[in-house]
Amino acid sequence: MNKQIIFFEPKLAGSTFKMARALKLKNNYETILITFTKPNKQVAELAFDKILYLDIKLIPTPKNLFNIFRKFTKKDTYNFINSVKKLNPYIVQIRGGSLEVILFLLIFKRYPRIYYLQDIWQYYYKKIIFSLRKDTGILQPLNALISSIACKMVDGILNRSGENSLDHLKNELKLKTPILDFLPYCLDEWVLPIRKRAIKKSKEIHLVYAGTIWNKWKGHASFPDMIKRITNQNLHFHLYPSTKNEKLIDIFKNIEKKDNFFHLYNRVDEDKINEIIKNYDYALHLDFYDGTINSLWYATGMSAKIFGYIEAGLPIIINKQFKNMCNIIEENNIGFGINYKDLDNLNEKIYSHKHPSKMDFIKVRKKYGIDRNIIKLERFYDKIHEVGIKRVNKNKI
Repeated sequence: MNKQIIFFEPKLAGSTFKMARALKLKNNYETILITFTKPNKQVAELAFDKILYLDIKLIPTPKNLFNIFRKFTKKDTYNFINSVKKLNPYIVQIRGGSLEVILFLLIFKRYPRIYYLQDIWQYYYKKIIFSLRKDTGILQPLNALISSIACKMVDGILNRSGENSLDHLKNELKLKTPILDFLPYCLDEWVLPIRKRAIKKSKEIHLVYAGTIWNKWKGHASFPDMIKRITNQNLHFHLYPSTKNEKLIDIFKNIEKKDNFFHLYNRVDEDKINEIIKNYDYALHLDFYDGTINSLWYATGMSAKIFGYIEAGLPIIINKQFKNMCNIIEENNIGFGINYKDLDNLNEKIYSHKHPSKMDFIKVRKKYGIDRNIIKLERFYDKIHEVGIKRVNKNKI
């Protein structure tokens, strides 16, 4: 009988999709997605044998509390709860920093549970008073609190951020929970043939960024300002935002009208984006910080974006302060790190950089392919299953 693995996702993340897809292809697992955000069913079914979706937001505002109460009286909620009750998981893997994380940890307390720590929110702010300012993202302290509680409740922690990134948190929370460092990795099915590139000074250079965008965000460099610094050098900047926020998109539409070197596109699903961006010259990972953000946040950060760029065969330009990510990029000769001031002479940096070879990409894709690394996750699941069953049996006594 196949081992049932449950993934709770507030919104399905690409890194979770890759895990579930790799497990499903093993034919030893039944993968189940539980989510409160409607997924792209056609894509999700490639990774999950069963999808349980409920349209609900557990945000404790006065207005939403009434909506939550009303939702629990409806038939689709009743059917959802009944479907969840029938599950018999080998492992329950839960991701997120919102209230539903605690809810599902309690619902599945009689089963082995893993918390997937995608972002280490406890590292974000130097001072809690800063986090309470309106322009900083006020939910982030709540994310950090819920994440800390979850780390103490579970039988195992799956850490996306890379080796040794949890050392500080382990000491702070006095964690003795088993931990596996497991990167977002590359999915073989999303890997594309490598295009031969030659960067000449007479050639127009086209850069691409796919992902999160913002206008003004306390602690972060302004995204429009970064665009201007780059396009002022006659470098083409192609942007594929992950958001559908119309007000935010309108800001970038206005920039495009005034800047012939800036090109804005519609959002593209994660399973299709590599094919769209594969022909650009370099991919960007843009985010720079001031001193209000804790350096642990960016030093340990690990974005799934860079593995998507590797799948697409694109050399990567990244902020040097992202030490874990920058090490992967530079040690494997597939790009280079920059400081914020380097944005003003990025063209010179590109021309002086030795372009990655085809063999560089073949090696890095093999090293960071999820098919090669999934065995580590399987062994971790087996270990945590034993730990979880012992805990459950002990609590019965």
